[in-house]
Amino acid sequence: MSLAPAFALCFLLATIGGPRVAGRSFVVRNAEKIFWTGALGVATALVVMSHLQFEAWANGGFVAQHLVPPLGGHRYFLFYIWWRFWAPYAISFVVAPIFFRLARWYNQRHSEQFFYEEEYYFIALGIFLTGQPGWIFYLLAMVLVAICAHIGIAASRFAGLVTTDCRRFSLYDFWLPVAAFVILSMTWIAQLPWFGVLKP
Repeated sequence: MSLAPAFALCFLLATIGGPRVAGRSFVVRNAEKIFWTGALGVATALVVMSHLQFEAWANGGFVAQHLVPPLGGHRYFLFYIWWRFWAPYAISFVVAPIFFRLARWYNQRHSEQFFYEEEYYFIALGIFLTGQPGWIFYLLAMVLVAICAHIGIAASRFAGLVTTDCRRFSLYDFWLPVAAFVILSMTWIAQLPWFGVLKP
């Protein structure tokens, strides 16, 4: 696991533990700051990775030294680090606000029955930190979690295990753990035969 995904995973774990330590009110007040802190952290990790790649080539053999200035031009190096490091997170950074706004719009259409205010940032953070194509698997996993939860609730009501009205189920506690799970699973997900088609 490279530096950026490692940071993303650690940041998610810290954010998951935040409400338990500081209380939900802290997360509610600072949800937007949490998102931008994660984004800044990933950007910093990408800068470090880009610098390490430059140093590796600059101190490499004859061929590698001609891939970076001063012996070589800067275009290939920038092209390489963009597609190797930056593009996956640039794509997910664009996708994240789309789903942020969709979730908010859907929630407002239904009298805010489905999401708490900070959940919009959880969704955006999960999408961004899983990168491209991780965010696709992340959303699919969340759909699967929701389906399994509703089946479980329906089965429990049918069996008489639940006597109260449990028609609604909140995904509040799943947005960030599932994102962490997807990041941990990327090594296995990358073995899928069509994974390369989804990569930038």
